[in-house]
Order: sequence, then C-alpha cells, then structure tokens
Amino acid sequence: MVFPPFFYMGMSVQKKFICGLASFILFIGLVGFIIGFFARPSVDKGSCNGAKNGNGDTSGMLTYEKDALDLVLAERIRHYLKYFGNESHISRTNESCNQAQFIKKEWNSFGLNTVELKRYNVQLWYPKRPSEVMLVNETGKVVYSSKLIQKKLHTLDGESRNKFPFSVYSASGVATGKLLYANYGREDDFKYLEDKNITCAGKIVLLRYGKIHEATKVANAQKWKAAGILMYLDPIDYTANAPHNNLTEVTWYPSDTDFWENKGDPLTPGYPATAGIHRESVDSIPLSNIPVQPISDKEAETLLRILNQTVKPKNWQGGLDFSYGIQGIQMDPNDTRRVTLNVSIGLVKRSVCNVVGTIKGRTEPDRYILLGSPSPSTGTAVLMEVARILLSIRKKGWEPHRTIKLCGWGSRNIGSVEWIEEYQRVLESRAVAYLNVDKGVQGNFNTTVKSNPLLEETAFQAAKKVKVLDSPLQSLYNEWNKTSLVSTGSESGCLFFAYKIGVPCVNLIYRSYNGSSGQTSDSLKYLVALTQVWLQMTFDIARSEFIPFDVVHYAETLCTFIENLSETYNGNLKQKNITLEFLVKAAADFQAAAKTFQDCLHAVDKEDVLKVRMANDRLLQLDRAFTSKEGLPGRPFMRHVALAPSYFPRALDSKFAGITDSIQTAQGSDNGKDWERVSKQISMVTHAFRSAISVLQPPEF
Repeated sequence: MVFPPFFYMGMSVQKKFICGLASFILFIGLVGFIIGFFARPSVDKGSCNGAKNGNGDTSGMLTYEKDALDLVLAERIRHYLKYFGNESHISRTNESCNQAQFIKKEWNSFGLNTVELKRYNVQLWYPKRPSEVMLVNETGKVVYSSKLIQKKLHTLDGESRNKFPFSVYSASGVATGKLLYANYGREDDFKYLEDKNITCAGKIVLLRYGKIHEATKVANAQKWKAAGILMYLDPIDYTANAPHNNLTEVTWYPSDTDFWENKGDPLTPGYPATAGIHRESVDSIPLSNIPVQPISDKEAETLLRILNQTVKPKNWQGGLDFSYGIQGIQMDPNDTRRVTLNVSIGLVKRSVCNVVGTIKGRTEPDRYILLGSPSPSTGTAVLMEVARILLSIRKKGWEPHRTIKLCGWGSRNIGSVEWIEEYQRVLESRAVAYLNVDKGVQGNFNTTVKSNPLLEETAFQAAKKVKVLDSPLQSLYNEWNKTSLVSTGSESGCLFFAYKIGVPCVNLIYRSYNGSSGQTSDSLKYLVALTQVWLQMTFDIARSEFIPFDVVHYAETLCTFIENLSETYNGNLKQKNITLEFLVKAAADFQAAAKTFQDCLHAVDKEDVLKVRMANDRLLQLDRAFTSKEGLPGRPFMRHVALAPSYFPRALDSKFAGITDSIQTAQGSDNGKDWERVSKQISMVTHAFRSAISVLQPPEF
C-alpha cells in the first residue's frame, strides 16, 4: 500500500524509513496475491469423490475408440481359445479358481492393476462315478450296456480327456422300466401321449434337448410319473442347416442347468456362499426325485431303434439317419426287455472364483458398465481380447466417462449369481448395464442378439459399425433379426442381472457348428465381429453424457405387451370381475411420461453437471421400477414384473409373467383364491407403471 505525502509529515527519518519499508512489503504481497489468484490451476468440483468435471477431449476419445475396433486380432482370440479349450470347465471342480488366477495374471500384464479375485465356497452335486445305461432281458442278462464317459474331442495338445456327463441335482439311484420317446418333454408332448392312452408311469423317457428348459422337462416327466429320464442332443436341433458329416462321431450336451431356482449355492439362497453365512439343510433343497442323465446322440440312436410301436407325429422326427416314425415311440408290449439307468452323484464342497477388473471412469466413476460371460471358453476368450484392447488404448490416453468392470465368472452362472447376491445393494444403485456374451447351442456360424428394449437401439447402432466376414458392405446389423430382439434369454448370463435386480442387459450370442472349437477361419471371423460389437457398445454406453436408454421405445414396447395381454385375457377376466382398466391407463400414462421425459432430456444443458447427473439417475432407476420385492408367484428370485420369463413352457417368451402365469394356474383350478392372485399380480404391475412414471417425472431437472 502507498500512503499519501501528508501521512509522512512530522515524522523522523527513521520512522519514514520503517513506514516506507512496510508499504513496500504490503504492495509486493498484494501484487503476489492478485497474480496467484488468476494464475492458480482450476480445481475439479468432483475431486472430493474421485470424479473429474467435464468430458475432456471427446473427439480424441472417439478416435481412440474407432481405432480400437481395428486392433481386434483373430490370432489373440485363437490363443485364448486354445488355453481355455484345454481346461476342464465342469462347474463342480475347483478349476474355476485356476482359470481366475490365470485371467488375473493376464489382466495385470495388460496394465490393469485393479483386479479382484473373489472366492465362494459352495456345495454342489457331482458324479461319484460314470452313470450307466443298460438294456436287460427277462432273465436279468445285460444285452447292451454303456458307461457314460465323454471323451473330450478337438484338444489342441492331442490329449483326450474324459469327464462324466451329468445332470445337475439329478436324484442319485437306479431306475428300471420300458423305454418311451417323448420328444422334447413339453407339456403338449406328454398330453399327446396321454391322448393316445400311452402311459409314462414307471417308464424311462427319452427326451431331446431344446425348446424348453431342462428343469421344466424334468418337472413334466415327474408330473406324468416317469421313473427316469435320458436326454440327448439331436442333430436337427444343433445344426439345422449343417451337413450331418460335419458333426463329431458322438455329440454330447452335458447339462448345465439346475432345478434350484436360485441357480447359485443351493444352501445359501439369496446370500453369498461366504464365511459367516448360514447354510440350509440339504433336505430343504427342492430337487428331482428321479435319476436324470444326458447321453450322446449315438447312445440315443441305439435306444431309439428298439422302439417299434405307435407312429409319432411328423414334428417328432429328428436329424438322426433313420426314421423314428417307422420305428415308433414305445416298446412292443411283448418285448420283455427293460432299460436300467444307474446314476450316482453326491454333494461336494467346491470353490467358485470370480475375477473382476475395474477401469475407472473419469466423470462418473460410481456408475458401472459390466461385461461378462458364463461361457468358460468362447465367451471368456473374447472377454480377454476386449480387456487387452481397452487397456491398450487407455495407455494412449483414452478414459471412459463411466467405470467399466470386466467380469470373469467362475463355474458359468454360479459365479455371477453369488457375486450379485454379495453386491446386490451396490449394483442396484450403480450398475448401468450388463453386456453378456453367450455361446449358443443351435445353429451355424453366426451371431445374434437379445436385448432389453432400453438398449435395442444402442445394440443396433453398434452392429451397423461392424462388418462381417470379408464383405465391406455387409454389417452385423444386417444379420440380426429385429423382430426377435426383446428377450435376454431365460437361461443366459443375463438372467439374474435382468430379472432379479433390474439391470438392463444385452445378450450377444455366438453359434458354431458342433465340434468346432471356434478356431476355424469362418468362426474366428464371427468372433472378431462379436468382439468389435461388444467393444462398440461398451464405448457408446461408457462415453455418452446421458445414459443411452431409449425410454420412448421401452414404453411403447411395454404398452404393446399390455395391449396383447388385454386382447387375450380381458374377456375371461371380466367373467371373474377382474378389470384391466387401471393397468391399461397406467401403461398409457407411462408412455406419455416417457415422451415428455425424452423431450426434456433434449433441453438439458450438458454443461450443467448436476442436471446431467439428475437425469442419468432417473434413467438408471427406470428398469428397477418394474422389480417387485416379493418376486413372481413361487419364484421369489424372478422380480421383474414386466420382462421376466414365464414359468410355463408354452409361454416362455410372454411378458408380465406374474399375470399370465397366474391366469393359466387359475384356469386349471377350482380354487377361488387363484383368481385373487391374478388380481394381485395385475395390481403389482399397475403399481410398477406408476412407479416408473414417478421416476421419469421429477419436480424439475
């Protein structure tokens, strides 16, 4: 500070010197403060929670992402297929932890330091010895016998490994009876036999895989009092358009589905199988009470050839090299031979290990895009290539807007279920989407997609950017059937993410010829395309300011389902004094709210971090609004009242399963309370629509 001249009048020289020095020091301090204030580095408002404000150089990020698709290498995928293909992936062994350790080491070598390996101690059924199928004559002499041991084919190291095919949670024991072919084991198949006065009671039924869940086949066979079940994979259901000589000599499809609705550790339903968690008694597990066994198509052909009575319908014919119709579907009444099935399994303790790697988001680190696969070979090999590429471009400067979690699941879906049970509260509040890759069973080389309606457009736009095979004009989008998209698959890795905790899911499915290890030229090209579309979807969801959910399409899709529901059941419901009026109105109001929300979203200032966050929070919670705490009737782990699959096989792809399943149950019952359950389910869905409206209609953005 500089003082005026009169301030110094009357002062001694010494005092004038001191005052001048003080003035000079104050002046220098003031100048330094001003320079420091304007020159100081900016501080991110979100630095307290680890977030950084703003989107940075989005054009640079887009360049990294575009270049990333060209980094996908078929040889790298082949490398991991070779490794994972030579591992034993029976989900009842401890080798899932060996694989998790390998994945963790690889991700660390890529430069990913945040990798967590999570172990769960589960108890699951596992065969004590190979199961056996015998054909015994009236004197007890065994005229045909086969121990069911699967030799692993196509191992690249030339080694042939044996393993015991088994059906998870099958009853252990011996069943003897005449053989009966019952097609896919659907309710309609058993009713056909009943209408023909063919009894299943006390017989060994031979079923084809496919069409409905394995658990439902077993439930149906038990309902019709079968003594035991044999299941095989028919060539026509596996490679419908492929030449038969492309099949291996013996085709297996070992069961990977259980009867336990939770699909995780059966002794800790709803909770992770970790230390300190109570275990239920084995007696409380709802298991099958008859032996169930997968067999090869070769074994199935041998058994089918002993059937010579009652010509079956044409659509019961499979793809084996003889006519089942000429042979018949049951044994001659005068044939005194019997089929004996001997299965020995027991409960064993196993460790299931997941490995989860985290690429932290720049702006929204507490919002997660999850990538995973229950496929221990193909899907995991593709995941490894995705991880390599993401970490490669991160080293060059790329950063996602939101956090990406790479999930290597142990023991197929068991690992993901345990992880969801442990982190359910966190995932319900933070998970944006789950992108899953499954290896399908049926079909020739191709990829398909199933999606929550919220992410359909995102999936399509990503597929348009990915070319297939050698055609520069042919995109992956052209191969996908748009009409069959609205489903994530009731047995896919999406199951619990989508239907238990309401995390929108996209299920990318790769199919190949039987016997192909995914390492042929054509199959690798499809796997490269699959990797690219997985990457592109990840980029699109992780980068966008607003979560790319199409709320209008979501609302329109659900309204269409409601219209179909009303057309199908309104007449029957009126006879029971049950109305759909409030449900139909709530659905229409939701559609209007979705359109209003979408319009408001376009008007939000993207530079206003708080308003963007508020909008994204509502998008995040939209699908959760359709989850019910109590779950669907008899299925507490299926909580999504709109999209969860039906329990009944004839309506697996129907929507609002709580309503449709309750109606189907009530129509076959004289119990008036069953119709009360229908009314309750309708009210639950009505409330879900109203909850979704409240999510989309905040007081203000």
